[in-house]
Amino acid sequence: MTAGTATRELTAGFGAQLAAGARPHWRLEGVGEGAAAYVLARLLEGSTRPALIVTAHSRAAEELTIGLQTLTGEKADASFLTRRVHLLPGREAPPLELVSAPTEVEAGRTAALYQLACNRASIVVASVAALVARTLPREALLDRSLCVRVGDDLDLDTLGLRAAALGYRLTGLVEEAGEVAVRGGIIDVWPAGSEYPCRIELFGDDVDSIRYFDPADQRSFNTTEEVVILAVTPFPADSLGDANVRRAVHARCNDLMLAASERRQLDANLADEMRFPGVELMLPYFYDHLTLPADYLPLDGAVAVLDRGAVELAVDDWYEALVDAEKAATDAGTFFPEAMSLYARPEQMRSLFDRRPLIELEPHDPHTPAAAASASPSVYSVDARRNSTIAASRIRVRTRRGDGGFRPMVEELERHRRDGLRVVVLAADPTQLDRIAHLLEHSGVAGVVRADDFPAALAGDPGRLWLVHGHLDSGFALRADALVVVTDEEIFGQRRRHVRRRRVSRQRILTALAQIATGDYMVHSDHGVGIYRGLKRIVVGDTEGDFVHLEYAGGDRYYLPVDRINLVAKYTGAGGGAPALSKLGTPSWSRTKKKARESILKLAHALLEMEAFRAGHTRPSFVERSAVFEEFEARFPFEETDGQKSAVEDVVTDLCGEKPMDRVVCGDVGYGKTEVALRAAYLTIMGGRQAAVLVPTTVLARQHYDTIVKRFEDYPVEVAMLSRFNSGKRNAEVAAGLADGTVDIVVGTHRLLQRDVEFARLGLLVVDEEHRFGVKAKERVKRLRREIDVLTMTATPIPRTLQLSLSGVRDLSLIETPPVDRLAVRTYVARFDEGLAKQALEREISRGGQAFFVHNRVQTIVTAADLIARTVPRARIGIAHGQMRESELERVMLEFLEGEIDVLVCTSIIESGLDIPNANTILVDRADTFGLAQLYQIRGRVGRSHRRAYAYLLVPADRAITEEARKRLQVLRELDDLGSGFRVAAHDMEIRGAGNLLGKQQSGHVAAVGFELFMQMMEEAGRELRGESHIPIVEPEIELGAEAFIPEEYIPDVGERLLLYKRMANARTREDFGALGDEIEDRFGPLPPPVRDFVRVMSLRPALKDLAVESLKASDVAVAFRFHRKSPLDPARLVELGTSRPDRFRLRPGGVLTMALGASAGGGAPADHAGGRWESMVEEIEAVLSMLVGTLEAGA
Repeated sequence: MTAGTATRELTAGFGAQLAAGARPHWRLEGVGEGAAAYVLARLLEGSTRPALIVTAHSRAAEELTIGLQTLTGEKADASFLTRRVHLLPGREAPPLELVSAPTEVEAGRTAALYQLACNRASIVVASVAALVARTLPREALLDRSLCVRVGDDLDLDTLGLRAAALGYRLTGLVEEAGEVAVRGGIIDVWPAGSEYPCRIELFGDDVDSIRYFDPADQRSFNTTEEVVILAVTPFPADSLGDANVRRAVHARCNDLMLAASERRQLDANLADEMRFPGVELMLPYFYDHLTLPADYLPLDGAVAVLDRGAVELAVDDWYEALVDAEKAATDAGTFFPEAMSLYARPEQMRSLFDRRPLIELEPHDPHTPAAAASASPSVYSVDARRNSTIAASRIRVRTRRGDGGFRPMVEELERHRRDGLRVVVLAADPTQLDRIAHLLEHSGVAGVVRADDFPAALAGDPGRLWLVHGHLDSGFALRADALVVVTDEEIFGQRRRHVRRRRVSRQRILTALAQIATGDYMVHSDHGVGIYRGLKRIVVGDTEGDFVHLEYAGGDRYYLPVDRINLVAKYTGAGGGAPALSKLGTPSWSRTKKKARESILKLAHALLEMEAFRAGHTRPSFVERSAVFEEFEARFPFEETDGQKSAVEDVVTDLCGEKPMDRVVCGDVGYGKTEVALRAAYLTIMGGRQAAVLVPTTVLARQHYDTIVKRFEDYPVEVAMLSRFNSGKRNAEVAAGLADGTVDIVVGTHRLLQRDVEFARLGLLVVDEEHRFGVKAKERVKRLRREIDVLTMTATPIPRTLQLSLSGVRDLSLIETPPVDRLAVRTYVARFDEGLAKQALEREISRGGQAFFVHNRVQTIVTAADLIARTVPRARIGIAHGQMRESELERVMLEFLEGEIDVLVCTSIIESGLDIPNANTILVDRADTFGLAQLYQIRGRVGRSHRRAYAYLLVPADRAITEEARKRLQVLRELDDLGSGFRVAAHDMEIRGAGNLLGKQQSGHVAAVGFELFMQMMEEAGRELRGESHIPIVEPEIELGAEAFIPEEYIPDVGERLLLYKRMANARTREDFGALGDEIEDRFGPLPPPVRDFVRVMSLRPALKDLAVESLKASDVAVAFRFHRKSPLDPARLVELGTSRPDRFRLRPGGVLTMALGASAGGGAPADHAGGRWESMVEEIEAVLSMLVGTLEAGA
């Protein structure tokens, strides 16, 4: 046995044995968590063969994959074809459970197996659960893949059909993995395992280019020479209804003696085009045989096992669970296949370690006999030590000012450097890396260098202290390699890693037109509410164009040219009900708008009065940002999202300024608003002031109190709670502490605002969900705003247009980045089954957690609770719904919060405001009856801790669901990555947010004129009262004789055409229009003449609107500009233009300026593109508009 062997020696020895054709069996002892990734990265770095690394559990596999990517310098967003390190994800569900894995899991499995099947030099990491499930044979997987290269001869329709056969969903817009869109000479596809979707463009029948594109803005950003399109499902195309499959399933039903009702349900499922929950159980009936994932690894491919004893124990546990699942399914009379046709036999799992080169990595103390009893391996001691001294240097008591607990850690790092060890510090978050750099600089540490990646740090000067962006589950010291790796978690304490999510286009969230369907209500700003009947192609005169068709009361029709699409918006009322249709040609709509405008002006006036007061009121700043504050920030146990970072910067800037802070921080539960407030509180307390947190309910007070106590536990900050659940004596003590200044921060309900509660030096008030307080409490807060800093938190999104209206009145910070680790929630759609409920709830309770069972009918909620009690007898059950007395509801919620209830059977009352980290399983009964917004909110109640969370969306087992619900389930299955479901939900919630801020009176006007138009009127009123603009708002009519529109054959999806029309109507600059034209060409191919001309025509609109030109019309020989009577352009300038160039310009009555077309126009018809006549005319118009706008700007 060799002591403290260097990894370079191990790598050379292992590689030599492989090259000689040997089958080495090594055991490396003294290899802890983080060191395992390092040792494996070094051992396998020169290998030309694939390798499989086995862990006991999925969490360890995920952590090891990320660690290997960090230590090999691999970029997480690299193409899966060039990526070397891959995770083979498990399906997570217990054996035989009737749930289906999300698309991302199936796609990840396919991508990892493809790497092994192609015999690439890849490293695949897998847990026992991932390896035990059989999959399709290797040859079937390769056959169900499609490689497309630049230069290939390819038929677009055939490619689309082939992608559909591989399980891809045909859509108009590719936004999620497993989707494909075909249009013109372009196909967009998001291949399984790929970080980004691809755009394949043809020239004739040849592949001209392949580009990656960003799903958020649909723009391509990088090219590639080839793309492999892998199947997103293991099932052959259109095979669910195959007669042979049905016969095999019926035979199994006979073996199980299933009831006729169960057989009918199976037949219905197999006949259904949608893949039903638990369809994976049918996999054995589609192939002659299934294979194991490990069989994809060639016999000369190495296997590495992390803690073999733990792995073999996990195998035993898994088979115990399988036996229990078979018994449960048999007792329940539900279908399941013969188990060994779907899963590996125990001996097959164990033989995995015996047939290939094997590396066993063990911690310092191999803890099971199994690990020691294997065939005689070559044993080496790596002796990788944990960084225990660095972790211990995090002292528990800190001062409000000074160096805090960072100094002992710095001394430890410096000692390592003096001992000749290379020191590398890893941080998963770039912001955290910045903080470490600043703190090291503040501590006087020299020679700190940032490396591009870990291999660069290893190759660099060993005397430096290297900082690297990356993640490792723990650091280590390996003296044989003269290396110490320290993680930010060892320095500042454990934090949860933020799962990187692709950004969602804000444009798509807020543009309701993108989701409009024929039959929806729309509102025209001049004519009122009508029904959208689609886009119509109409020929007017000699030109063809697109028109928005609206139907009004009495069947009246109205056709709006798409170049004036800004006049319409999708109608959404505050209550979501159906509005009354307006009648064309009557004054009723004008009266409705007038009432709304009068009310809006009053509101805007009141807001501006508050703005004026704030602008004139100052106070001395008492806080400052320091290294101590940076250390406090660094100890936040989560990785901040971008939105959170921005909100923190806003708040810190406010606190350091002289104007009292009055800021609203908006973001859903879990988006990190509380941490923003606590950083504000810490700065306030450091400045010698007190902070108070005001919440609407006692339960929320308790939640916040627990969070604050935990966050400040390492700091000398006195935290207290004022609550009716306290004893009278305790409340008196808290009140006394506030009065004498010994309490630094207090949490409480409206009791905090009562006259008998006095503060020694209150500096900050944090208000959570202000709209839920009564009138008196709101008035008291309003008075406090004039004296102290106030930070308001709300969980309901606020529309961007409303933000603009309120800007300067109450500063707004939006945290729009999705919650940390939201992807950790495994979401399943399943048939309701008592066995499934029992498994899910028992699993959660067994690991010490709690669960929600959402049943949204108060009338039958007690029956539902009784069912859960019978199904899981050991569970402590609680019931919560909105019809309970407030005090009783608070009592139940508090018991759940304190862990006295295991399963809370409740209505959708939990959809907002609740944060219980210990609750990580949620079952939603009749999920098909919920809206996407509700499901998004409900699902967000779990997944708030380091544990894996599960959400089961249950549909009826014994009845058909509606077609609408069936379509919705297609989205629900993908709720692991909320995608389009989140976009729809966000819009719904913004309307709620507007109602909360504006109050009931304004909500009535929202219902009358529609949400979008109300927001537009709010914005206009604010500008008017501020005197910012006196330019009349016009939507110019433009008739230039060209066919300017987006042909249906160019962009078939009507929603996408409407969105592009709207975006062009909103564009403001020449650069905007150029970028839009480039984007359209990138996404849909070369611009046809009508699109090119439409972009050109629309580019005239910003200048026309600035000048208040109501119409621009061209004839064969001239162009006429009709100005609004309140145009900002000085009429004298138009008169001057007419008199100075009478041959060219003439001012006519009614504010009409005519311009004779020059010789370059040739007197031909404007629509005639021959010889460039039309383009020349547009250039002349652009020149005149540029001159007039310049005159306007010069006079400003």
